Amino acid sequence: MRLSRCSRTVVRQSCVLWSGVVLIAAAALYGAVTAADLLWYASAARPATALADPPRVQKLFWLGLLLSAAAVAAAWVALLVLKAGTPQQRLVRESSLATQWLWGLPMTYMLLVYYPLPLHAHHTEKALLASIALLTWSLLALMRPHALSSLKRIRLSAAGRILLINALVFIVAGELTLRTMDSTLASQGFFGGKQTPAHLKPHMAVLGSIGRSNSQGFRDRERAVERSPIRFRALAVGDSQTYGAGVTYDETFSALLESRLRETEPTAEVLNLGVPGWEPPEELHLLQVYGMQFQPDVVLMNFYVGNDIIRRRGAYWEQPIVVAGQSYYVHATGNRIHDLLSPDRWFLYHHVNYVIRLGSLSFNRWRRTSVQEADHGITLRTRQGYLQELDERTDIYLADEPEEIRLQWDKTRQILAGFKRAVEERGATLILVLVPDHVQVDRRLREEFLAARAETPGRFDFELPQRRLKQWGQAQGVTTVDLLPAFRDATLEAPLYFETDLHLTVAGHRCVTNGLWSLLHTLSVGKAQAVAGSLVPDSCRPVWPKTP
Repeated sequence: MRLSRCSRTVVRQSCVLWSGVVLIAAAALYGAVTAADLLWYASAARPATALADPPRVQKLFWLGLLLSAAAVAAAWVALLVLKAGTPQQRLVRESSLATQWLWGLPMTYMLLVYYPLPLHAHHTEKALLASIALLTWSLLALMRPHALSSLKRIRLSAAGRILLINALVFIVAGELTLRTMDSTLASQGFFGGKQTPAHLKPHMAVLGSIGRSNSQGFRDRERAVERSPIRFRALAVGDSQTYGAGVTYDETFSALLESRLRETEPTAEVLNLGVPGWEPPEELHLLQVYGMQFQPDVVLMNFYVGNDIIRRRGAYWEQPIVVAGQSYYVHATGNRIHDLLSPDRWFLYHHVNYVIRLGSLSFNRWRRTSVQEADHGITLRTRQGYLQELDERTDIYLADEPEEIRLQWDKTRQILAGFKRAVEERGATLILVLVPDHVQVDRRLREEFLAARAETPGRFDFELPQRRLKQWGQAQGVTTVDLLPAFRDATLEAPLYFETDLHLTVAGHRCVTNGLWSLLHTLSVGKAQAVAGSLVPDSCRPVWPKTP
């Protein structure tokens, strides 16, 4: 019996020792391979346009050095663990298999999931944190193993283990439970609706007559899906320009259009489905899974020329996943471990975030937050900072465009074709509305931009995007409204954009309204069908219908 116990002890100690060696050696191998990959990638980096989002070579270089140092230190520790009688070997022998893998697996998960290549900004930050932790442990194990041994015996270490175990149990149990209950939660509309495709907060304070956003978070009144009493309905789909950042609800062009249309058709509706920060691929998903259920007669695809072609947020690398009836966009990197197991694929992650959002609303109500405290959605910045922002997104105007721009144009046409199919399959009319960029309209801003960039005007063609989009509309039979001429005519009367922000002012929203009203009025009263082609409003002055 004593021999059997002794044998089990020897086997257990041997397993603990070799398990520790394997984990430390694996960390050293990871550090060496990753450092070599990063340093090669950084050395091969070349100048690129803003669209390409060139890597922050300095940060990658330091990350490579950190991982190289961690690899050397961890390999040295592994060799010392194999040497009998060393403090490093005693450090490993004093641990247990459970403790080794309890800490080893989360660290392995973080290192593999947030591997920084292909490059992604927040991945680099998390990889830096994980690399610093790995290097710190390796250096302590190499130079101060006694300190690590004593650290394991204090209460704080035991509390850390208990906390980690509870967190892992909560994550696993919560994820399994929520995945099992997902269909039930979606069918019951537990999170605000059976399909809530945007990340907006419901019932948030909104400046204007509605007071609060609707139950889906859109900056609009509550709308019924049924069409029975409504003779004309239009959907306004777009980003923060459509949402109305910087103006009140009643000053947005969707609200102004609805108000004017109701003077001749009292039941007319113009639904505002603008989502700040979204791009055409996400807006197409919004239209397909949510917008078309309202059975619109017309869909206004409000295309902001300033940033709907250059998509630096990487919408084409993002795919929507539906959790409890809500759509969430999660990015992909090509790293299969990340694309399958990262936290933004967890149902638990999205549920917790949603509960936090709802909790913040309850907290604001408890504080009796007034509508007057609602955010205008405009960021304060200097004129110089605004010029720098323009420099990051104006490659679309280069007469001799880079290859990246041509690729983005191909993707843009594909998405617009998707809009056309989605709308026409339901018997509605698609209108492509070209909202001009600030730099296209404001001559003074354009001159400042060219001076700051030290460029000659001949390198840029500031009307190129509109010409291409109108050509696409004519070829595809899609009505296209080009607002650029009307904006240029009206900009001398009142500023159409904020001085250091790309968003439309009240005058800008009125200009969009006047540019669209005549066409929508014609459709609403049934006088004619929209004629495919390019429409250029004469001015931003209102055109009222003639009295019958």
